[in-house]
Amino acid sequence: MSSSLWQRFGSACLAWTIVGAAWAGPNIYPDPGFETRGQVGQAHSGIKCGILRVDAKEHWRALGGDLLVEPFATYRATAWAKGSAQSGTLYALYSYGWNSYGWWFGGSAPVPKGDEWKQVSTTFVVPADHVTFHPLAAGDASDAVAYVDDVVVEQIKTPEQTIADLEAKGQKDAHDMQLLARYYLKQNKLEQAKAILAEGDQGTKADIACLFAQRAASSEERRSWIVEMVRYDCMRWPDAKHRLRELTQDMGDADRLSLALAALQAGDGRDLAVQAVERIMAAQGTKEVLPVKETAKQLQAREKALDEFAAQVADKPALQKAVAGLRDGLAKEQQALGERQAALGSLRLLINGRQVAANAYQIVTPNEPTPSEAHAAAELQFHLEAMTGELIDIRRAADADRRYAIIVGKSEFLAERHHLLLDFASLGQEGIHLQTDGPSLILAGNQRGVLYAVYTFLEEYCGCRWFTADCATIPKAGTVRIGELDRTYIPPFEYRDTDYPNCRPPEFGARNKLNGMCSRATAEWGGHYKYRGFVHTFNALVPPEKYFAEHPEYYSEIKGVRFGPDHTQLCLTNPEVLRIATETVQRWIAESPDCQIISVSQNDWHNYCQCPVCTALAEKEGSQSGPLLHFVNAIADAIAAEHPDVIIDTLAYQYTRKPPLYVKPRPNVAVRLCSIECCFVHPLATCPQNQSFVKDIEGWNAICNRLYIWDYVINYAHCIQPFPNLYVIKPNIEFFRDHGVKGIYEEADYFTKGGEMAELRTYLMAKTLWDPTYDTDKAIDEFVAAYYGPAGRFVRSYINLIHQTVCSDLNRHVRIYSSPDSYLNHPDMLAAAGKLFDQAEAAVADDPTLLHRVQVARLPILYTHIALGGSRYQRQGNGLVTEAADANLAERFETIANAEGVT
Repeated sequence: MSSSLWQRFGSACLAWTIVGAAWAGPNIYPDPGFETRGQVGQAHSGIKCGILRVDAKEHWRALGGDLLVEPFATYRATAWAKGSAQSGTLYALYSYGWNSYGWWFGGSAPVPKGDEWKQVSTTFVVPADHVTFHPLAAGDASDAVAYVDDVVVEQIKTPEQTIADLEAKGQKDAHDMQLLARYYLKQNKLEQAKAILAEGDQGTKADIACLFAQRAASSEERRSWIVEMVRYDCMRWPDAKHRLRELTQDMGDADRLSLALAALQAGDGRDLAVQAVERIMAAQGTKEVLPVKETAKQLQAREKALDEFAAQVADKPALQKAVAGLRDGLAKEQQALGERQAALGSLRLLINGRQVAANAYQIVTPNEPTPSEAHAAAELQFHLEAMTGELIDIRRAADADRRYAIIVGKSEFLAERHHLLLDFASLGQEGIHLQTDGPSLILAGNQRGVLYAVYTFLEEYCGCRWFTADCATIPKAGTVRIGELDRTYIPPFEYRDTDYPNCRPPEFGARNKLNGMCSRATAEWGGHYKYRGFVHTFNALVPPEKYFAEHPEYYSEIKGVRFGPDHTQLCLTNPEVLRIATETVQRWIAESPDCQIISVSQNDWHNYCQCPVCTALAEKEGSQSGPLLHFVNAIADAIAAEHPDVIIDTLAYQYTRKPPLYVKPRPNVAVRLCSIECCFVHPLATCPQNQSFVKDIEGWNAICNRLYIWDYVINYAHCIQPFPNLYVIKPNIEFFRDHGVKGIYEEADYFTKGGEMAELRTYLMAKTLWDPTYDTDKAIDEFVAAYYGPAGRFVRSYINLIHQTVCSDLNRHVRIYSSPDSYLNHPDMLAAAGKLFDQAEAAVADDPTLLHRVQVARLPILYTHIALGGSRYQRQGNGLVTEAADANLAERFETIANAEGVT
């Protein structure tokens, strides 16, 4: 929304609400006079005030964050403010919520210009339980400074009063209508919401159509509302692309095309409708796994549908033009199918001497396969066809014939035809069982295990590899002989996760057996562990913005003073804090019934409570983990009977890393021990710098039955520079396994693409988390050969060079914030690395894909040169500039980083 619209809206709300307000609730702003978190100087009252400064021009800068509010209630915000800016706009009391597509439901007041304090006021209503509230904000400002003090945010109308006033209002604007629609939908008054939609402007219609699509009871109803979103040009707003992706991610190819054509017609071929259709066709969720013949049928059906649609709209050039775009996309898919068909292999796969062929074998699933069993069978069929050129039928047990069988999942066929009774319960969700019965093959497992059984067979016995979502090797020639098999494997870690962006596609995560939060596997791909909160949840459990003003005793006491609302922890021995946190956890479980883990964990800073009761308990337990674990155990006890499968997760982190002397975690508590202080270029078990961590993990292993690890694998101060730790990943994971660890999260650059060797690291960690004995050199050698092609040997030499140079020095320790000059200031090594990358780039100069991959692998060396250049390099906007003779180095880095999508 433009600045002028915000100002007009703020003024309108002020006129509408303040007049006749009969009462006002308490001030919900946690630090009204900024005496806790403000700055000294020019205060309106007291000693401090809020100050916002902007030097060089910035698009947006603001103070503040979220406030908890009552949905649909009216709030008035007042403050004293002043300021000046050479350019741009300064706002006071800037608030906003969200509609379907972006910032909405807000208000603001202009900051008075000059040196004199003046009172400003505005009102807001949001349909959620929180509002983003900035006492000061600056838009497109430069050379600006603004001051604010004595902020009051108070409720002046209840939700019922607000809605009654809106209903009685004669001329309703878009904000009024969108608020009312949300209120009616919350009350399940669908007809009233539809009536609002019929009256609204185009933006309101698009917004409310999205609300109906999100709550649709059937896929057909959802598709009809998506068409309405497109009809009303939803793509005018930035978040429409996200809503379309979310609403279409589970659609198959035929449904997606049908929706696209209906949307095109509803949008009359306008550019915005075409943009929506492009998003619909690109927003694939579960990747369909179909053999060549079935893919060809699907493409033929799409071509026919396009032809029929084109005939219907022959007199509408705009629609014909849009159809032509869809034809171009279809032509590319047909070309890819032709290439895939030409590349089908002729490998001979023999199971106990019998060749796997269409006339001899079938894939047999249960009569009612689960989504993951059905998908596992499709994955097996897809890969067998790619390897052998043979299309093996998929049949349910009741429909199977007399051919040999590859049995996938918990199929009735096992007992009926093979007289086998497998102990599926002992496999859990992750375990696998592979067994031959003569020429037949059994690939068994439960929810995720059935997929892992298929992938293990394809990988370990047939030679398939999935290095990234877009780089795999599938053997196409020769002979593979499968002899007698009877193998059961249950992975040592129940939770296996890392967070590089390239780990997120389910086709990578599931095939390489990652199962944590960051691998976005749907039910077809086996699903994944889900957290509520994930980490650092104290503020969410007992929000200081809600409670601190009236109950500072809920938060940390430091040197005799209750500290807050910012950067505080909880007073863990206060019974009211326990009550509120327990109620929050119970609400989270109700709101997120598919979450297996709830995080109850300290905030990401120090400032633990030093009140007499907390201190006495910590001293008795010999660690600050004592008060934390007593608190977490109490919450775990409160939910155990009703939710026996829910895990309460907490941290052993920084000041709570040392285990307590007496209290032990409950069986439904997971403790995540964090290795943040360690050296990461030498193994944890043997590096003298890591011995305190070794002592702590031994202590936690002795008392904890569900010990998790939060590990770190990059340099967080310089996330793209080299961090030579590839050869400590395996010994560290083995060390964790040997000390009772049940889950590992390898934190990396979740925040950007282009991290140092991100794809290789993700692959190596996935393999080793599943099987800690996996050969590191094998993983690296296979990866670089496939991912970098002819340049792989030079990249491999670079990996060896940097690891040998840094890791061979047992007296040099590298942590996750180490500066480049502390371990990379080796001119000979950097020069040798540059020559290797010159050779690597030359080897793939004619292949744009491989060349880009090599250039991204080179970014860490370019970054190191820039970082070691010190003050010669400066940031300017989104680029780097330097006056040094090698100024092109910064430009080269910037070009590659932008091409990769580095944030």
